[in-house]
Parts: sequence; C-alpha cells; structure tokens
Amino acid sequence: MPWPVRDHAAVGLPASFELPVVGHLDALADLSAGAAYLEWRRYRHAAALHTDLVLAEEDRDERAVDAYAQCAARIATALSVSQYVAERLLDNAVALRDRLPRVFGTAPGSVDI
Repeated sequence: MPWPVRDHAAVGLPASFELPVVGHLDALADLSAGAAYLEWRRYRHAAALHTDLVLAEEDRDERAVDAYAQCAARIATALSVSQYVAERLLDNAVALRDRLPRVFGTAPGSVDI
C-alpha cells in the first residue's frame, strides 16, 4: 500500500495540517522518531540479508561477483539505488550488528533517557 494512502492516525500522525504551532512541533518530533525507527528496521533487514546470503557462502565463495556484491545488488534493486549506496547500507548494517550489538538490538524509542 502506498504511504500517502495509509491511515495516518494509525501511526499517530495528525490527519490534517490545520494545527496550532505546538501541534506542528509535536508532529515533527513524532516524524523524527518514526524515521529513526524505520531506519533501524531497514538496517535490521539488511543485516538479515547479509546473514542469509553472505555468511553462508563466506568461506567458499570464489566467484568474481561474490555473495556480498550479490546481496548489495539485491538491495540496490529493491531500493532503486546504486550498487555503491546499497553496499554502504550493507556495510553500516553489518557494522551495527557485529560491532555494536547492544545498540543494534535496541529499537529506537524503547530506551528512556
């Protein structure tokens, strides 16, 4: 379902832009939190693809286009981005998963500061 036709109220967004100033500020804060959550989910899915497609082939992969490049190509196709952008996304996802597992395992908004 395209994002513009989804139920905005279901995710806590105001149905219109006819709001007082504080309403706009609250909406901006909610949108930032939502964007952080969606980005976290994007990294989690990229890392899961890496686990499924790359780690399984890592020790025996001697192809000219290795499993990492193929995984990034699938991401590039799905997101309509370049191979370079997809490889950076995959790099970041793997770094978060492997180097910062406590951060990676904690969903945005689930920690009170």
